Amino acid sequence: MPRLNINSETIAELRKLALMHADARYRLRCQILIRSTQVDTIREVAHQLGTNSSAVRATRRRFAESGIDGLADRRAKNGRHRRRVTADYRKVVAGLLTQSPEDHGLRATRWTRFLLVHVAAQRTGIVVSPSTVIRVVQRIVDDVAVRAPAEVRIA
Repeated sequence: MPRLNINSETIAELRKLALMHADARYRLRCQILIRSTQVDTIREVAHQLGTNSSAVRATRRRFAESGIDGLADRRAKNGRHRRRVTADYRKVVAGLLTQSPEDHGLRATRWTRFLLVHVAAQRTGIVVSPSTVIRVVQRIVDDVAVRAPAEVRIA
């Protein structure tokens, strides 16, 4: 197949998407199209990008049929998942760290990852994993300089 003939505005958009898009496969499809404007053969494009010729052909076909919109992954959950940890969620967790679990009707004297997940989910409706809540706590401690009281320990 000959080189693709894509206008400069579309190439600029593809370059931007190749750098910024969350989905690695989408970025690869953008790179395939950019490289297809510079290289003569599909095999050469595939070799340079570390993919196979059928992926190059499929990407070119999808672009010819639907333009940039055709590059989107057709899986149900494409790219990044919806961000679950919001600023409000962080505020709730920060507020919990200044209180005791007993203040929330729990029999525990210290916060655990699981208790934080449970109480924060009751307050916000957002359910995260215990490891995510620990990252939230760490971010609160690091970024906002909010120090949990000495008696509050996360198990």
